[in-house]
Amino acid sequence: MNRNDALELIFWIPIGLLSMLYLLVSRSSEISEQSSDNAAITNETNAMPPQQQHDRVIYNLMENATVINTHGEFCKVLRYAAYKQRLDENSDETTASSTLTPISILLWAQLLSSPTDEYVTDFTNILANAPMDAFFFETEGVSFSMSKNKPFEFVLVDSSYLYQIADAEQDPDTFSDRFRGCEENNDNRDGCVFSNPRGDSILISPMPQNDMANNVYGHLGAFLRRAPRNEVVPFWKLVMKTYLRRLESVWVDDNDARVWLSTDGSGVAWL
Repeated sequence: MNRNDALELIFWIPIGLLSMLYLLVSRSSEISEQSSDNAAITNETNAMPPQQQHDRVIYNLMENATVINTHGEFCKVLRYAAYKQRLDENSDETTASSTLTPISILLWAQLLSSPTDEYVTDFTNILANAPMDAFFFETEGVSFSMSKNKPFEFVLVDSSYLYQIADAEQDPDTFSDRFRGCEENNDNRDGCVFSNPRGDSILISPMPQNDMANNVYGHLGAFLRRAPRNEVVPFWKLVMKTYLRRLESVWVDDNDARVWLSTDGSGVAWL
């Protein structure tokens, strides 16, 4: 499926020339009526199995490659896979016999959207400690049905171009009207959710806070490394909740519609 033919749902974090996290939605079949299943899928999307409260998510590096990107740069690509590690139910320690099992995309998003901050913190640490000044975050597109069984993986793509255009400066003005609209509507200060100008993507951007001088919003790496924890954690949870809602909403219209959660950076210096 060509991404140019897809409907995008994008999550933006202030980044130099805009590094956005987006959810790409492709439609490959006729729309079908799923009204009888709406309640069931809503419950399945939002419900996290009780036993997961004793699981820890581990991210293993699976591949370290070098490719040529669209800007003609040789760049590093790191591919990670997520696994569950069972913890002792009476402590926070893993047992000697604990094993790693792949974690589904749906469960991964549910865990990161849950009240337990540890899941977001562990994931943030992996990205923040990546040996790249600036990077793009990419996931594979999946339908809701696929997300229940497909193991979660992601890649980080190094980009010196993104670092050059987005790290030193940020642009809070381009989306200022959107930010004001979110404030006037009393939307959550954790982030602002809105459509792109073409109307084919949904963007999620951090709201400007008091730490603008530190250029924390230029790209994803800058945000995760420089923004305070009380901004990063709620923002990731907003992203995951939006992702889960999008998986559910497109499934209602089209069983085979796929959603991508990724970043891009080519137009606005705001994540």
